[in-house]
Amino acid sequence: MENKILFGESEDSIKPGTKKDMVQVPQTVGSFGNPIPLGWPTDYVVVTQAFGANPELHSNRNLPGHEGLDIRAPLNSKVYACADGFVEAVHVRDENGDPNGRYVTILHNDGYRTVYGHLSSIVVAKGQKVKRGTVIGSAGPTGQTTGGHIHLSLTQQGAASKGLTQFPGDIIDPTPFLSFSVKPRDASSYPWPIGRCLAGAHVDAAEFTIDASTKYVPEAVLLAVDANKELIGRLRRSNPSLFMVTQLQLPATNKPVAAVEWAAWVRPSIQRHVEAGVGYFAVLRAPNLTSQGCGLHWTTGKEFGRWWMDVVSLLKASFPTTKFGFPGLAPGNHVTGQRLDAAIFMEAADEAMHQADWLGVICNWSRPQEMLGEDKGAYYATLRRYYPHQLLFITEFGNVSQPLDASADEAARYLEIVKSQPGIGAAFIRS
Repeated sequence: MENKILFGESEDSIKPGTKKDMVQVPQTVGSFGNPIPLGWPTDYVVVTQAFGANPELHSNRNLPGHEGLDIRAPLNSKVYACADGFVEAVHVRDENGDPNGRYVTILHNDGYRTVYGHLSSIVVAKGQKVKRGTVIGSAGPTGQTTGGHIHLSLTQQGAASKGLTQFPGDIIDPTPFLSFSVKPRDASSYPWPIGRCLAGAHVDAAEFTIDASTKYVPEAVLLAVDANKELIGRLRRSNPSLFMVTQLQLPATNKPVAAVEWAAWVRPSIQRHVEAGVGYFAVLRAPNLTSQGCGLHWTTGKEFGRWWMDVVSLLKASFPTTKFGFPGLAPGNHVTGQRLDAAIFMEAADEAMHQADWLGVICNWSRPQEMLGEDKGAYYATLRRYYPHQLLFITEFGNVSQPLDASADEAARYLEIVKSQPGIGAAFIRS
């Protein structure tokens, strides 16, 4: 006999929408074992905490580990239903201490349920029929969370009694059921045509010239902040369509520089470059390296992000149409005295990276087979998953074990690869 869940006046029946498409919710008890295909619930294919992870953090709730997946979802980004079903519960009150904060539960066929926690707003109501991909709300830091993700959990009735899970409440791992892909972003949404990733080079000497007879002819240059108007003018005359980006830097000092102080110091240099036709500026390079200010001017990604946002706010007041980029990070794990973990630094600086006009990426390798590694030459793919909407510039790429002349063919192959990637404006070979 089929049971029904009827509309009532309990908290989970609060309806943020209308009664359109409202139906009675069947309490399905189907055959066990039929897999449920789940679509990805956000626009960001990034798992920030896996199922079963960190058991020591969850033992106080009598759980053998993390009871779901934490999936990247920046503040107010869309959250989608993973599969067809009926909205079983809508929990809109965040003040009662529930770990999930505001959340939605959806009932699917074969006794499956998905729960979507840490929502800032909810746009579906109890009893509403939803399809895979239906927007159910937006992400937000509600419940026990630091923000930047939603919590997805999956249950199936009878899983515990059949010995298929060690978790209470018939909780099972959603990972095998998920499609780790999202609808590709429309390439036309980026302010840069696909297939037009420019071949770039670093300019760090006044005598730099563009030689059209070499294998690698730059279509773009990354200038040092001290490049003068004469050099910029000469480069422009050699190629009137040359695209230029300037990389700003910190002053030589042994004490921290406040954002307002640095903005005042660098403003005259920016003015000279803007007058010479430069419209894009990278605000520093690899800020997770100690050699680039980490540990002196900031100690975490969050501190740098705040510093960066303060700086850009000050500079935008003087240069409102100029495009300021968040600098590329040195990829890799933590190395004491040298580098902060790039992934941790990036997550902590997330707000600044969302606000940036564009993002820099550093993509180096030491062997040709590393050219396609997402922790090496294809590090841009990692950034694309985290920031699918952002224009990227590969501010540094190349084989670190070979001089430029010896790796020109390798650089040409690399450019052919990145040209097919949407939303990459230029790639600058390391000097």
